[in-house]
Amino acid sequence: MFGGQSKGCPAGKVPIQRNKVDYEQTDLRSLSKLHLGLFGKNNIHPLTSTELGAHYATVQSTKSNPNYLYTGASTIIDLQNPEVKMLQISKAQMWLEDGPPAERNSIQVGWAVHPRIYGDNQTRVTAYWTADASKNTGCYNTMCPGFVQVHPIYHLGQRYPKISIRDGIQYITQPFVFKDKATGNWWLSFDNNVTIGYWPKEIFTHLDKGASFLQFGGWTYNSPDGLSPPMGSSLFPDNHYKRSCFFAQLKVMVGGGQLIDMQEADLDLFVDNTACYDVKTFGYQGGELGETFTFGGPGGNCGN
Repeated sequence: MFGGQSKGCPAGKVPIQRNKVDYEQTDLRSLSKLHLGLFGKNNIHPLTSTELGAHYATVQSTKSNPNYLYTGASTIIDLQNPEVKMLQISKAQMWLEDGPPAERNSIQVGWAVHPRIYGDNQTRVTAYWTADASKNTGCYNTMCPGFVQVHPIYHLGQRYPKISIRDGIQYITQPFVFKDKATGNWWLSFDNNVTIGYWPKEIFTHLDKGASFLQFGGWTYNSPDGLSPPMGSSLFPDNHYKRSCFFAQLKVMVGGGQLIDMQEADLDLFVDNTACYDVKTFGYQGGELGETFTFGGPGGNCGN
């Protein structure tokens, strides 16, 4: 997952990513609002009213029964490095959410190219949380109180040193978020069970029992000139896994049990502008892929 790291922090210390942000000049709450991850009734995204400039190419869960709650989710995400300008964002991640639109609780984990907070165009481990649809709570990584870092070496904001090569070797990451039955906290681990840290149950108002909504895929945010960055590998999706950015092994946990494969019948597609981005699902492929899909696109003048 990570390479070229130090030997870690001394006992009792943890690493915290240094963000390339002028804290005296930047309202971190407004910075966090660049990523709301808010969904409205019937899973129709209120894009034009709440997230001007944001675009999605995702698959999302169709189960809306409040009694059917997910207590964990895991996936494999292909590592790419799309070309992103200073005020643009391009991400590939999974969402776990619950609550009505105005009170949406959300945990979001994956990779991002986000020059505004990282100060570079590297692909980095990125997470986000909110307990009220980003009105007054939530932020990226550890930019505000919320996520508790526990690993002495690996941390949110860390750079992925190896990126997939078109028509060549593919590098992946595998985030896993789950609700601990004993404490109620939401834990985050990555490849080979590297436990990074957790979101305390106390910061949420609707994720206390589980998440009623899941989503996997790509998200972009445009720059002030109205241009949206590339998503994924920057190519429209097809069945060529060495060209298209892909998700694989979509798995969920229900009731604190074992991870199980998601079913294609339980997934819907959401793409708000097919001129810029798209999604193609391939169902359950078995083997290393499991339930899988490809996504992405070149971006451009995609509108608001």
